[in-house]
Amino acid sequence: MIKVKDLMTTKVVTVSPDTTLRELYTILQKERVTGVPVLDSSGKLVGVISQRDLIVAETQLLANASAYSDIEELFSSRFIEDDRIIRRRFNWVEEIMTRRVITTHPDAAIRDVCRLMCEKHVKRLPVVAGDKFVGIISFTDIMRFFADKPDSFWQNVDASTGEDPH
Repeated sequence: MIKVKDLMTTKVVTVSPDTTLRELYTILQKERVTGVPVLDSSGKLVGVISQRDLIVAETQLLANASAYSDIEELFSSRFIEDDRIIRRRFNWVEEIMTRRVITTHPDAAIRDVCRLMCEKHVKRLPVVAGDKFVGIISFTDIMRFFADKPDSFWQNVDASTGEDPH
C-alpha cells in the first residue's frame, strides 16, 4: 500500500503568522506555489494560506469600500497618517490565513488522502506527526508518482479493474 510518507514533499516553503502579505506575494511568485503552511515559532502548524485567501481578502476590502475610498486612500496615505486606512487593510498572514486546517499523517494511505482531498476540495494537505509539521502532500506529488509508472503498471491496473484501457 502506498503511504503519504512515500510521496510527500518534505522540503516545503513555509511562512509565519507575522509574515507580511507583501512578503507572501513575493514568496508565492518566487517559489511558484499557490499556497503555503503557516508555522509558529516552535514549528507547529497554525494555518495555511493560499492565493484564494488573498483574493477573498481583497474582495472583502472592495465590497466594504465606500464610493470615495480611492480618493480617501490617496490623500490619507500620501499626505496624512490616517489609522483608519491602515486598519481597513489586511497586512499580515495571520489576519487572513485558514486556521482550521485539514491535515494527514505520514502513514495514511494515499487512497484515503485522495478521497479526503476530493471531498474537501483541497489541492494539498499538510502532513503532521503529532504536533510537528513534517511535509505536504499534493495532487501534484500523487500525479508525479503515477506519471512515472511504466506501461506494465497500467496494464496490471486495467487487468485488476476489468476495464478495457482503450
